[in-house]
Amino acid sequence: MASASEHRTALIVGVGLIGGSVGLCLRGAGWNVLGRDRSASCLERALAVGAIDSIAPEGFVDDVDLTVVATPVGVVAKEVALALRETTGLVTDVGSVKTPLLPLMENPRFIG
Repeated sequence: MASASEHRTALIVGVGLIGGSVGLCLRGAGWNVLGRDRSASCLERALAVGAIDSIAPEGFVDDVDLTVVATPVGVVAKEVALALRETTGLVTDVGSVKTPLLPLMENPRFIG
């Protein structure tokens, strides 16, 4: 992972209202922010408002420092599990429902 003085990269999975807001904050703090979403229009809107720097390639980007999962509750656990398997950085989510995530919390890279 990058040190505080190095350029940091985040991947936002789900760039709707909440994911886009996280992206704006991270970009404001100097992070490079990639976005991934099932909706092409959400990705285009996130680019247009400056919530992300670019659209992530298909799948996960393995060398990001932080993955933020901001998807609907029904798919959060699946996306967090994928991020933990496919990336090497920290993983977090913005959801309020944590019960489906309990088994994943044993991974020290998951900040739930």
